[in-house]
Amino acid sequence: MAVKMGNVTKRFAFLALGLWLGWAPLALAQDVKERLNKILYWSVSDELKLTPAQEKKMVEIIEQVQARRETAYKEREAALAELRKLPKAASADKAKTVLGRYQAALETLTKLESEEYTRLLEVFGVQTLARFYVIRDDVAQRVREALRTPDPPAPKK
Repeated sequence: MAVKMGNVTKRFAFLALGLWLGWAPLALAQDVKERLNKILYWSVSDELKLTPAQEKKMVEIIEQVQARRETAYKEREAALAELRKLPKAASADKAKTVLGRYQAALETLTKLESEEYTRLLEVFGVQTLARFYVIRDDVAQRVREALRTPDPPAPKK
């Protein structure tokens, strides 16, 4: 049995957090991922009372940045996998090359966060963007809490 958090179950919350943060289990079908993203976008849009134009622009920005973020995550993970495979006696030059790729991926991720912020600021303005980040953090906090909370015991019959 899943723990209820308002109208969001623990399982849905886990998937939603994963999608919001840019990853999802590989087995998650693309159409399910798209539906969950739509629910998340609608929730944020509804809470912020966005106009249709603002909602459309928000979705466009988040999806564009997210696609590039996923590429950077893959590059970071590939570099990390290569670091794991390096023998202990590997040359410093080889390690430095791989670490350079790892660092480049980290820098890309940081730039993407900044780009998303800047682009959303243009769409929302200061006050709405501030609320956007609070809402996004609140959702993440609720999801983390739900994932930490064990399922309650099943009722006795």
